[in-house]
Amino acid sequence: MPLFLNLHTHTEDSNYRLLDCINKVEDLFKYSLEIGHNGIAITDHETVGSSVKALHKLRDLREADPDKWKNYKLILGNEIYLCNRKLIQE
Repeated sequence: MPLFLNLHTHTEDSNYRLLDCINKVEDLFKYSLEIGHNGIAITDHETVGSSVKALHKLRDLREADPDKWKNYKLILGNEIYLCNRKLIQE
């Protein structure tokens, strides 16, 4: 099976400024595997709080069922906003 994973997902921690998502890390993992993905990238808005949760949860899943989760890939990212206030004010 070819490697396929979603490179842009959010979790419930991606709600720093506005309600963006209600996905729980474990649910996101399980659903992505269920639909045939080999992994997932978590790219919440302006926070890396879910990264720690994701690392711990994937470790727990691998311990509980190593054959099912051993090849599952996790990519951690962050969606940030960069702007130059000087340009905005002009």
